Amino acid sequence: MDKKIDDVITSQLFGATPSKTRYFLDLLDSEKRYKRNIKKYGDNWYYTNKNLSYITNSNGFRTIEFKKIDWANSIVAIGDSFTFGEGNTIEDLWTSVLQDMTGMPVINLGIGGVGIDRCCWNSLALHESYPKPKALIQLWPGINRYSEYDYTMNHWKRHLPNRSGFCWRHFWHLRNIFSAKTDRALWRDKLAYIEATPFEDTSYQLEIDYLPYEDYGRDDDHWGPKTNKTVATYFKDKLKEQGI
Repeated sequence: MDKKIDDVITSQLFGATPSKTRYFLDLLDSEKRYKRNIKKYGDNWYYTNKNLSYITNSNGFRTIEFKKIDWANSIVAIGDSFTFGEGNTIEDLWTSVLQDMTGMPVINLGIGGVGIDRCCWNSLALHESYPKPKALIQLWPGINRYSEYDYTMNHWKRHLPNRSGFCWRHFWHLRNIFSAKTDRALWRDKLAYIEATPFEDTSYQLEIDYLPYEDYGRDDDHWGPKTNKTVATYFKDKLKEQGI
């Protein structure tokens, strides 16, 4: 394998925007949508006067710097914007609530908009280049999404079925099923491994639990605080079943 490709896939965990503080995102939690929702929900809306910021570490994740992480005694969570926590304050993330519930560090490796393939790539990098954690949680994204790395521009691209440029001819749902199965095999008998998803089609295709909405975040699209607490409780119980 080309050394550059090998470095990208197996040596580093790549997030979204590194070392930056943002108060809105370019995706669903935009300032325009926030102002619209204030008009829609009024002064009593949970987010009307709620301070919300997105602070990422130098690897682009909404978690502490990697050099400060005790990986061997942590729970690692991989996923898309539902794990990253779009539309939610840091204290309302399901990863943060799970950390409070278990008393163990929960490392948030969520990246907005990515596919199952990207989650598997970071899972492989974790497996090959970082200490093995106590547990790995895969909150799988939509079954038809995919990601790619553009070497000419040195950045990641993500492709969603409802966006221009998405290629249906590549049968991404089938490729992603095999990616998820590969990830299961990679970690089998090595640690506590838990899968779930906020997408019904992914739940059906991967035969895993579907975690539905109970409320919404500031963007009016992702899980809100109530749902995040339910999700954290779900994972806490699953971890307990596996001795964590």
